[in-house]
Amino acid sequence: MKLPHPLLLLLAGVGIAAILTWRLPAGEYDRRDDPVTGRRVVVAGTYHSVAPAPVGPFAAVVAIPRGFVEAADVIAVILFVGAAWIVIDRIDWRHRGTNWFSRCLSVSVVRLSEECSLSRCFREAD
Repeated sequence: MKLPHPLLLLLAGVGIAAILTWRLPAGEYDRRDDPVTGRRVVVAGTYHSVAPAPVGPFAAVVAIPRGFVEAADVIAVILFVGAAWIVIDRIDWRHRGTNWFSRCLSVSVVRLSEECSLSRCFREAD
C-alpha cells in the first residue's frame, strides 16, 4: 500500500478541520497568567459556549499559504537538517565517525552500538 502525496494529506486534514468547524459546538476555557512559567494557562472547570465561527471553503484554502508563511522558520530548519543529513549520509560519515569513535575508546563497533542503544536502556529499566 502506497501513501498518498503529503500535499494531498495536508489538504485532506485542512478540509476535515474546516468541516468540523460546522459540526462541533464552539466553546473555550478561561485563561489566567501563571507567574511561575510566565504563560497563560487554562482554568479548570471554566468551559463555556461561544458564538460559532465556522470556516468556509475559501478561508480553508487561504489558511494553507498563511500557515506556510507563519511556519517558515520551522520549515527552513527542517529542510536544512534534512539536507545536512543527506550530506552526512552521502559521505558515509556515520560509519566513519562510529569507527573512529570506537577506535578512540578502544571498543568494538558492536559494543559501542550496544552501549548507545535504547534497548539497553529498556533492559535496565526492568
